[in-house]
Amino acid sequence: MAKYAPGIIESPLSQTYTADGETIEVSIYRLRSSKWLLEVTDSQGTHTVWEEEFDSDQDAWNEFLKDVTENGIAQFIAKPSDSTLH
Repeated sequence: MAKYAPGIIESPLSQTYTADGETIEVSIYRLRSSKWLLEVTDSQGTHTVWEEEFDSDQDAWNEFLKDVTENGIAQFIAKPSDSTLH
């Protein structure tokens, strides 16, 4: 089964990311005619979605790395019923 609906392009930079004993799923994707979107999902299924759209999938990945380096992976690990919008 495909991870994304037809018409959605997944970046090869999408991946599982582990740090400090925590694992998250980093998803970078776009529609054919749009810019790249960045989304992180923790093990509880809580999503963090950036409001910003990115010109390239590499730009999205770089933003993720910058954010996780500056603020740590714990920011993406939600307590039950938390939701985060960047």
